[in-house]
Amino acid sequence: MKAVIELNADEFTESAFDEIRQLLKKRVNARVRISIEDNVRFPAKQTKEEYFASLDKSIKQVEEGNVITFTWEEFEAYGKKLLAES
Repeated sequence: MKAVIELNADEFTESAFDEIRQLLKKRVNARVRISIEDNVRFPAKQTKEEYFASLDKSIKQVEEGNVITFTWEEFEAYGKKLLAES
């Protein structure tokens, strides 16, 4: 299974976090990837050309190893930190 979930910053709540956790509950060897972007124009507001340019940029970043990985425990701790700061 592969799922892509895009949320605005104000939608990233504990409830959303719990729903993502439910998706992973019975998965083995699952991986979660989170990307935080500032000043984002969501795809509905992008032209086709802008979307593909953004996609190409993302692919290049992954190919260059420009990614961050972390454990589930680190992800939970980071989510709690963000909630505490808001």
